[in-house]
Amino acid sequence: MKITKDMTVGEVIRKFPKTREILLKHGLCDCCGGHLSLEGGAKIHKANVSALVKELNSFIE
Repeated sequence: MKITKDMTVGEVIRKFPKTREILLKHGLCDCCGGHLSLEGGAKIHKANVSALVKELNSFIE
């Protein structure tokens, strides 16, 4: 399974708990229930969603 920009932060953390550190590094966390998509969270925190998704997928492979 690949991580996509449309997945929520909470979904990514539930499926791949060890990715939490990467998400935090990019300014995303699961506060507020993790309901934001990776893309939405990246926009809010001015993170590069493409780089984030690439790093997450490299980590889980």
